[in-house]
Amino acid sequence: KDGEQSDKMNVSELTEMEASPYVTLAPHTYALHIIGYGESGRPNVLPLPDEDKETYTEMFNSDCEAAEAALAEVGVESFEVFSYPGGKAHRFAEAVLKERGYRVTLTTDPVRVNRVTKGEPSSLYLLGRLNVNDATSDKLLLNYLNKK
Repeated sequence: KDGEQSDKMNVSELTEMEASPYVTLAPHTYALHIIGYGESGRPNVLPLPDEDKETYTEMFNSDCEAAEAALAEVGVESFEVFSYPGGKAHRFAEAVLKERGYRVTLTTDPVRVNRVTKGEPSSLYLLGRLNVNDATSDKLLLNYLNKK
């Protein structure tokens, strides 16, 4: 439903995934993966209309700490990749993530063209990705992968 969060994985599933050599777990926020605007009025990680950078930075750092702590409980030891919920990125969030040591961020901007350049770590920020959900068909996924 609009404005509700959905917990789709439990600790045993996350533990199993972390043990797999084929899966890497990374933060996707702790409490900011919100469909619609939720009770706070915040659309995913985006700042509120009247929120200043300092207030936002404090809020987003706290959410990152909670997400990292939750993943650490299942054995995740490093945090270098961050995937924006719904692909909604913002410059304030990017600054926080870079400060926290994240080396890669992912968005779902449909016009984003990924160009990763050897020797340019900044080319690993705001990389495009396909937002996969229950409605994503195999054909759509394969078409997306073949374009890259």
